[in-house]
Amino acid sequence: MNNDVFGYLLNDSLAEKERIFKLSKAILNENEELVIVLLVDSDDYDKYLDDELRNKVKAIVAGIVPDGIITHVVYRKTETTDKYVIQLIYDYFYNESTLILNKLKNAKIDVEIDFGTLRVKIGITPDMYGYLCECGYADKLAKYVSEFVMEEVEIEFYRVAGETRQIEFKKVRGTSTVRPSLRTVDVRVTVPIVGEIARKPLYIVDIAKKEWDTVTVCGKVEDVKEMKSKAGKTFFKARINDTTGAITILYFPRFPKQEEAMRSYLIPNVEVVVDGELKMDERSASYVLFVRKFAQCNIDHASINTEIVYNEVAEYYNVVLPQKYEGEEDLEQAKIFDVEQELPEMLKGRLVVFDLETTGLSATNCKIIEIGAVSLEDGVLKETFSTLIDPKEHIPDDASQTNHIYDEDVAGCPEFKDVVADFHKFCHGATLVAHNASFDIGFLTYHAKQELYNFDNPVIDTLDLAKKVLKRDRRNTLSDLCKEFDIELLNAHRALFDTIATAKVLKKLAYLSEKRY
Repeated sequence: MNNDVFGYLLNDSLAEKERIFKLSKAILNENEELVIVLLVDSDDYDKYLDDELRNKVKAIVAGIVPDGIITHVVYRKTETTDKYVIQLIYDYFYNESTLILNKLKNAKIDVEIDFGTLRVKIGITPDMYGYLCECGYADKLAKYVSEFVMEEVEIEFYRVAGETRQIEFKKVRGTSTVRPSLRTVDVRVTVPIVGEIARKPLYIVDIAKKEWDTVTVCGKVEDVKEMKSKAGKTFFKARINDTTGAITILYFPRFPKQEEAMRSYLIPNVEVVVDGELKMDERSASYVLFVRKFAQCNIDHASINTEIVYNEVAEYYNVVLPQKYEGEEDLEQAKIFDVEQELPEMLKGRLVVFDLETTGLSATNCKIIEIGAVSLEDGVLKETFSTLIDPKEHIPDDASQTNHIYDEDVAGCPEFKDVVADFHKFCHGATLVAHNASFDIGFLTYHAKQELYNFDNPVIDTLDLAKKVLKRDRRNTLSDLCKEFDIELLNAHRALFDTIATAKVLKKLAYLSEKRY
């Protein structure tokens, strides 16, 4: 049964608002069971895909599939962005041909997303154009990409002169400039052990955020364990580290010779290259590589560039739009500027005062659930930036008791990865300000770097500033300072209100600092 027929039969049995699915693929797993993968747009996934609709789809699929076939329905959340499309193209040619991949690394790629159609135009040099067209790669690539996006996909190759081109994007949805993240490592296989590895390994840091049907990585072996399954079969677990990151690998030998080989060659501090399937392990909530092929190797560490290539500043706001500051601006700011004193140096230029609410105190283990910020230009409050963030996990009760943000408050809100580009744009060129800045900066920089955004702005900490200006080590909390300066602090521990209060505290401290020093 083809996609069109399956899609018609499924949608014909669903109400109009329930028709949110696209068939990605249907495959038989190792147990001869049918796995049907359905794509769902990220917005529809969060809004409509509840247990009732899942059960309805399951019943419809059971009626479509012939009797006697065990069927599993898997839902894949997707969102079509320039960055995602470019990565899919690179993924396809990584598996198809490293020769073509190397030619495409400097190709001119235009991505247009509009009216349910994804159009991709790829400019290639004449030496590759004829080959790609003759082999039908436009249709093959379109078929592959269509398995991961909701839109109809059109791929076109065209000739360009010269060897060096930059990747460009037609911004239909206001996405940011994208740099492909598919990077390879040079290795030399020394001892083939299981299977023959033909592809170059990828950086672990580049592959460790999604599932791969087939991927190759390399690294130095760490923490080897020989274990037994519930059925009593031996398997091996280890970590490999290529200096860009580390990943857990699992290998289940099929024959006694393979078992003995792993005992001899999978040992600590040895460099290996492995090929297999990368899947999410629900128990550990991390990705695990199930090894199919394995070899010892020598890694050319000079071929690994550990410098992070960050995204550039977005051209447009996409999810969170700044709003004009609507507080008691005129009256409050007029009082300050009645003082016959020049604007303190600290307040000159653009500043962004920000505050985060989080699920806990550890940046590496906890999530951001709210961003609040206000911009100042030469001491005047101008714009606010505020959004709740869905951490995709339960907010601990002790965190909710502090910030009064609960699971139901963030349900349906954007994830951090969806709003970080907007906040990065809001903060561009500004000095960042926060109270107890080490906490907020620590969370922001850690989570932003996971999405390849770098917040390297200058920072002012109003807590340290208060200690210096007021010459005391105690009674410097935001609440204490607001009381001292007669600043109203509404909804304490909610990000936007805290930032507005912090901005006013900053201005008071700045003037006091100029008077005393």
